[in-house]
Amino acid sequence: MGKNVPSDVWRLGDSVTPEEKLVLLALIDYGTRVHPSQGTLALKTGFCVRTIRTIVASLRRKGLITTTQRGAKSLDYSVRFDGVNAANGAGVMRQTVPINAAGDAAQCGKPCLGILTSQGTSQPNQGAADAAAVGREGFDELVQRIRARDPRADIDAQRRVCSRVLEQHGLAREDIPPAWRLLCLNWARTGNAPYDTLQRIVNSLEGARDVRAVVLHKIRGVAA
Repeated sequence: MGKNVPSDVWRLGDSVTPEEKLVLLALIDYGTRVHPSQGTLALKTGFCVRTIRTIVASLRRKGLITTTQRGAKSLDYSVRFDGVNAANGAGVMRQTVPINAAGDAAQCGKPCLGILTSQGTSQPNQGAADAAAVGREGFDELVQRIRARDPRADIDAQRRVCSRVLEQHGLAREDIPPAWRLLCLNWARTGNAPYDTLQRIVNSLEGARDVRAVVLHKIRGVAA
């Protein structure tokens, strides 16, 4: 069996939901050794852990993934597309979709049953993604320090989930970028992922009168 690639996911068409496609993409991103925790999948996709459990169960029923126990709490995942691709192909002849043909797709009047693209799948611009995630000024050095500790660090996923938590705890939009940068500074120095650090801060807020001020104070403290 060859290595799974993103194009395999797009070929599934309407046989899977958009949420299932996102989880499949997160899984195949790990390559051949696939054993992320459900918390890690939640961080990568932006779903909650309960939703991840539901999606994983659905993908098992559809035969797209199998899981085996790995230790007390984690799972090994095996992702297979051959069965579903064969079933899709039996009832429809899929055509190659040319570049920039998205406008034509809206006129076909038929549900998407999977496509083959006429261009290869290019790698994302990781440098640009990291720049947006951490902040422009001085991000190169900070990202390098983070990746020296964790080469597979998903900086953009951490930013998304941390931004959501910060907003839920009263931080204004202009507060979030500097708070995120401080969390990243702590990440680079200690190896503690921002979401884990932020969860510890949030869990210590009981009784706080000004939640926003306390969160900002504690974030400054961990980055000091």
